[in-house]
This record gives sequence, C-alpha cells and structure tokens, in this order.
Amino acid sequence: MAEDRHHNFNRQSGKVNHGLDFGGAPSSDEDMQSSFDTPNPPLGIEFSTLIVPPVAPEPKITIKQLVAKLMNPSAHAFVYGVLSIGWVVGVAGYEHFEGKGADVQFSLRPESPLRKYGRKLGIPAGYHEWLCGDEDGTSATECGMMLTPEFFINEV
Repeated sequence: MAEDRHHNFNRQSGKVNHGLDFGGAPSSDEDMQSSFDTPNPPLGIEFSTLIVPPVAPEPKITIKQLVAKLMNPSAHAFVYGVLSIGWVVGVAGYEHFEGKGADVQFSLRPESPLRKYGRKLGIPAGYHEWLCGDEDGTSATECGMMLTPEFFINEV
C-alpha cells in the first residue's frame, strides 16, 4: 500500500514540476535529444579550454614536527588499546620505513632521520626501540604492548 502511495506521489510530482517555469530557454519534448544520441557534450562545454588552477604542495614537515606528532597520537591511533604501527607509518610516511621478516614487520630504515635523531628529539627509549625493530628475539607486538594511551600521558 505504501509503495503505491510513493509511486503515485512521484508521478504527481513529475506532472507538477513539468509545468513549472525556471526561466530557461523554452523547449519542447521534440527538441530534446538524449545525451547518448549525439557525440557533443551535453552542456556545450569545450573541455580543452578549461584551466585547472595549480595547487602548491604542502611544505614538508621537519623531523622535530614529526616527532611532536608521533608523541601525541590521536584516539584512533590505538587498536585494542595499543599503538598501531600502521598509524605511525601513515603519519611519518613510508619513506622512513622498510619491511623486515616473514611477517613484514615495519621498522625504521637505517638512514631515516627518525632513527638517527629520534631519541635526541624526545622519543622515549621503548618507543624508539619499537620503531627501530632491532630486537631479534621479540616480535613487534611484544615490543609494542607498552605503547598504550597511558604511556603517552605519563611520558610526555
């Protein structure tokens, strides 16, 4: 019953809207052609003359600014209460990381400024070790278990 009402309402709305004048050029149903029946653009726009304004790239952030971002993770950075390496890679950028091992554990590249200067710029030892991934006997999950929201409240 409700579907019939909606169907009739749509049909009646179409009749009303067909009779409204929006100030456009007068046309009849015979003059109208489907957009698919003609090779011309439907609005008569010459797309080759469109000019797209240039967008300046965002300035690259400094390592100090990057460390500040990494030391203040947002709530969605924590998966099941532990900091996500995916969030860290997303914030820092893939250029700082490489995949290691069979489980493709992300760790800082040897030439990364985060690896070289992270401790001096304020990254706590445990966090830095987790990012570097140098501990062979432990997994990234084991190393990262201490990186909870409380860790960042107490360490910062």
